[in-house]
Amino acid sequence: MTIRADTKLIRIGDSTNIQDNTTITEALGPLHSDHDGSTIVGHNVTVGHDCHLSACTIEDNCYIGMGSVLAPDSYMEEGSMLGANSVLPSGARVPSGELWAGNPARKIRHLTGEEQTAILDGAARYWKIANEHIDEFYLPIGTNYIEAEKIDPDIGYRVWEDAFSSKL
Repeated sequence: MTIRADTKLIRIGDSTNIQDNTTITEALGPLHSDHDGSTIVGHNVTVGHDCHLSACTIEDNCYIGMGSVLAPDSYMEEGSMLGANSVLPSGARVPSGELWAGNPARKIRHLTGEEQTAILDGAARYWKIANEHIDEFYLPIGTNYIEAEKIDPDIGYRVWEDAFSSKL
């Protein structure tokens, strides 16, 4: 996964999983008066392998199929789904509870209740796996190391190394 934010914000919500080879970028400047060029990914979102998200907004509880592209100024409302290998063009907005797919992506149908539940269950399953890895590899929990790195760039590594070596 690659996350690159040179001039704007990239925010990824809690219990969100971003899978292998996904790239997240922002725009170098504002797209228009209502969009500063940041990329916002909500809570409980699953982003499949090999996706590209650029200066887009994804609300909570969404699913993005692998290989999909979200162009700058595209938008997914809460509880929506984008099919695999889809391209959501600039300015497109996927309404809540809908499945969109294709290139360019278009509405396929409304999601079933089971599919909406599966989005939440999938995010919870990935969150559980992440927590198992935290325990397995003794990774420190919290963000104190981020503040410490501002003082000394090597300290984040030392905090991790200290936490890991103390468990051996």
